[in-house]
Amino acid sequence: MTEDIKLEILPSGHIRFKRKDEEYNKRMRKIILSITDDEKILNQLDEFFKGSEETELLIGSEIFCG
Repeated sequence: MTEDIKLEILPSGHIRFKRKDEEYNKRMRKIILSITDDEKILNQLDEFFKGSEETELLIGSEIFCG
């Protein structure tokens, strides 16, 4: 099952959304690309997404943050 994309437009005009796995991020990037083609914004977006795609989920008895 595919998770729905959720995007929130804040009163300031900014948008808020989640980042997740690579496929979800690709879908979100496509939506944002339809809103803007500003290269600086898209580069920042890619860096934001990269952080979640490179995260390794560790399962065990402790929670790791960082």
